[in-house]
Amino acid sequence: MRYKKGYDRDLNSSDPPMTDEAPPTPRHSLDMNLSGNILAGIFTVIPLFAVWFVLDLLFNFLSEAGKPIIRAFADWVTPAWPNVADLLLNPVVLSAFAVLSVLVILYFVGLLATFVIGQQLIALVERMIGQIPVVKAIYGSAKQLVGAIQTKPGNSQRVVLIAFPTPEMRAIGFVMKTFQEKTSGKEMAAVFVPTAPNPTSGYLELIAVDQLTATDMTMEQAMTMVLSGGTATPDAVRFGDERKE
Repeated sequence: MRYKKGYDRDLNSSDPPMTDEAPPTPRHSLDMNLSGNILAGIFTVIPLFAVWFVLDLLFNFLSEAGKPIIRAFADWVTPAWPNVADLLLNPVVLSAFAVLSVLVILYFVGLLATFVIGQQLIALVERMIGQIPVVKAIYGSAKQLVGAIQTKPGNSQRVVLIAFPTPEMRAIGFVMKTFQEKTSGKEMAAVFVPTAPNPTSGYLELIAVDQLTATDMTMEQAMTMVLSGGTATPDAVRFGDERKE
């Protein structure tokens, strides 16, 4: 065996042969450790950032909805308690009390809806909204969406798989409603296929019920799977023929 310095060595010698590879320098090791720690930090913070982002959107939405209430209350108490009004109009206090006021209102609306008189009041408000053309369409669509989520869609499972976007691929879909096609009498389903990781956008597909593949996933499991881009897929999922359900 020929070695780098040009002389023969004993093949049984315990001395390691010389190579052209230089040992890693301390600076190179430091750079590798630094990059690895930064990546580990990024992967650790991403789930926390996602939670913060959603909570921030929710807080801002509730805050903006409740601020007019708190401002009106502050104006009302200004003649008698100007100091209290100034405190309420402080940006931090205003946002906090605005969110609290909206949550309290939502609680009492939900409580009121459980009584007969509350249901009658809600029906009266709905009839008034029904007299406004554009608002009627928006309110009706939103109410139908909420009702569709709360109830099982006919004879179909809520979470299904469909052949989308090609026959060889499968996509998660949510059956929003089932209906009958007049010409053939075939039972059809309106399936919403969300995009990942943003399920607020997606596709509406009209598919025959017998072409759906049922699953045993719940809405929560399916939405978690979509939001995580598939990383939170359950360890085992049962797929079955919708016609056998």
